[in-house]
Amino acid sequence: MKPTATATVPGPGSIIEQVGRERAHKRLSLRLPAFAVLALAANMVFPATAQNVIGSDGPHTQGAGAPSDAEVPEIIVTAQFRSENLQQTPIAITAVNSAMLEARSATNIVDVANQAPSVTLKPAGAASGPSLQASIRGVGQTDFNLALEPGVGFYVDDVYYSTITGAVLDLLDLDRVEVLRGPQGTLSGKNSIGGSIKLYSKKPTGDNEGYLSGTVGDYGRLQFHGAADFTVVPDKVFVRISGLTNSVNGYVTRYDYRCLHPEATDVPTVQTHGSDCKLGMEGGREYSAVRGALRLLPADRIEINLIGDYTRDTSEVQAMMQTYAGAPTPPSPFAIPGYDARFLSPNAHTSFATFCDNKDYPLSTGTATGYCVDPINGMKSWGVSGQVTWDLGSQFKLDSITAYRRYNAQFTSDGDGSPFGVYTDYNQLLHRQFSQELRLNGSFGKLIDFTVGGFYLDARSVNKGRIDAPVLFGTDFLLADRVKSDTEAAFAHAVAHILPKLNLTGGIRYTKESKDYTYLRQNVDGTPSPVNGVTAGYNGSHWDYRLSLDYQLMRNVLVYAEYSTGFKGGGPNPRPFSPDQAAPSSPFSRFAPETLKSYEVGVKSTLLDHRLRLNLAAFTSDYSNIQLQITNCGGEFCAAEANVGDARIKGVEAEATARLFGSLSVDASASYLDFKYKDVNPLTAVQLSYVTPLTPKWKWSAGIQYDLDLGSGGTVTPRLDASYQSQIYSDPVNLSTNRVAPYTLLNARLTYRPSNKHWEGAVEITNLTNKTYFYNVFDQNGLLGLGYSDAQVAPPRRWAATLKYNF
Repeated sequence: MKPTATATVPGPGSIIEQVGRERAHKRLSLRLPAFAVLALAANMVFPATAQNVIGSDGPHTQGAGAPSDAEVPEIIVTAQFRSENLQQTPIAITAVNSAMLEARSATNIVDVANQAPSVTLKPAGAASGPSLQASIRGVGQTDFNLALEPGVGFYVDDVYYSTITGAVLDLLDLDRVEVLRGPQGTLSGKNSIGGSIKLYSKKPTGDNEGYLSGTVGDYGRLQFHGAADFTVVPDKVFVRISGLTNSVNGYVTRYDYRCLHPEATDVPTVQTHGSDCKLGMEGGREYSAVRGALRLLPADRIEINLIGDYTRDTSEVQAMMQTYAGAPTPPSPFAIPGYDARFLSPNAHTSFATFCDNKDYPLSTGTATGYCVDPINGMKSWGVSGQVTWDLGSQFKLDSITAYRRYNAQFTSDGDGSPFGVYTDYNQLLHRQFSQELRLNGSFGKLIDFTVGGFYLDARSVNKGRIDAPVLFGTDFLLADRVKSDTEAAFAHAVAHILPKLNLTGGIRYTKESKDYTYLRQNVDGTPSPVNGVTAGYNGSHWDYRLSLDYQLMRNVLVYAEYSTGFKGGGPNPRPFSPDQAAPSSPFSRFAPETLKSYEVGVKSTLLDHRLRLNLAAFTSDYSNIQLQITNCGGEFCAAEANVGDARIKGVEAEATARLFGSLSVDASASYLDFKYKDVNPLTAVQLSYVTPLTPKWKWSAGIQYDLDLGSGGTVTPRLDASYQSQIYSDPVNLSTNRVAPYTLLNARLTYRPSNKHWEGAVEITNLTNKTYFYNVFDQNGLLGLGYSDAQVAPPRRWAATLKYNF
């Protein structure tokens, strides 16, 4: 086996366009490097990244950035319920181990997407709290509401996370990450319609080893990681304990506009005028987590793994800034009288958000009164899980995965990012879930390998808070909506080895699900809301299929063709603004499940005497009953999840890893997505020329590193990473005010390791060119819009230094 301040305020318009506008020829020049890299990789000895990923039951091997043989190591994945070589698995997979994540200066799950083709992961804006917006191949979810389903399946140690809230995880003691692209309805179950992301933490091995790591940087960054692995009972009981803390200051400053502009007598102040007029910061992070793992070997054929984890996040509100203010286009009856561009952020690191409303609109001179909230974005979560593996003999193995998880998330938003106080809200999400999965793996001689199993999920959630929008809708109410959902599923997966070089893979899964949503709402004066006490339900079932044929064309070249399906569950509209919108007779009172059928061909190759790994995939997908949040329900203002239409998605993807001289390594990826609506629901204002949110047409990345051998002095490893994303939209109704402009990012890292490898030091710079770019936009300017938008600005250039001690 091979080794494995103040400034002139701009006029009306979108600052997104001003900051991120790119000329056409420049966009083209940014697209070409990825394909040039890949073409070079196919014709030369292109250096390889040490990206060795080992299955959950496999050994650990040498990580990225350390000297090794001039060969690309093997990668082991568990996408098909058993440990397999990545190059022999007929699925489009991006697999990354912990060493490579560290080499790329990745600190949380969002960073993983930069190097994965067709994958978009973004932290949600302030209106959605500590949530992950995820999309793979143009399919995903951006709305945090607990009544809605994720479009990308998210797993940690084979435990399903049923909401996108709480999924923006810092990377704690990981072994590897597997990103499966395309519908995984049979393998990962419901809501994996775009694909699935699976994180695997390191198992206890009893090697009495561990590490401590400390990081300091600008913006007050202070971060600590650590893990210890030890034996309790020899050959029987092993324990691993790990933890992290991460603290960094915010990078957007909130100012009191009236303090800066005393002449603005129609604007309220929210503080006693001080010399700096500062209200606070946005974008700061305070995050800590701990995990304990216990591994038991009570008998020769039984292994038990118990895991408990706890996370505490007390971060500041996301870094938001107002990017548009003015008259909506086209004109809207909901436009705010007198709303203008005075409060547009003068630069990407300034905001005039007050997190207070003013009920006497138009605003009067004096101190703001009314409802105010603290600018927070945090949560507490914990969970326990147990996995029992029983080797039954005769090529049969039984796995049981039992898990319970719970979280309490609290977050606030200033809807327009200005002192107008148009929209102020506070949300508290309470969620708990119990899941159980059983799998029986087996083989019938050398002809068939199979897995059969079942899955159960019981989830209960409460969405509490206060929605204060007196200017917009004349509403100010409290809510404590309840969501109850259950899922049952059975599945089977088999691989038939028809000929020595030919395999046929089939899979099937049946899913039955139910959901009840109860609106519990009252006005702040204690009177009930018109929809208070109403319960809306949903029941559904779905069959998913997968059929794949793969052929070993040459010794190290595998070709495959695959048909696969996936779905995302339906449900009731969680945000009715009137009793009519909640009534069963309304076409927007509920939404149907969305489905996807995908046809894919691919090539997986290891070339040039194992120095180059090059994987290619091309696909076309029929996407039906697409679920998106709309603000136009047949001419009435709303915020409903609706089935907007059907589409066809085509794409190509490439990933290359290569190694030269055993010291120079390069990895690269690229993807192209062509999203086209085939038909749309005219009541939703979505048009055929639009695309779904978080869908870049072009995406590429490239990384290069060199291990400079100093002999007895150790090694020095410089690394440079580049990634590019073309424009995306944050709203189903694509407008310039919700367009996120294309951007290219550069990260650099320099690592030193002494010859004894007992410790290592590194310095890093992220966003090397100090590019101003945005994660997403909260656009309230669309058809029937409100005349404003704000965006979540990503961090500026930052540096850090890390010292790590291994014991």
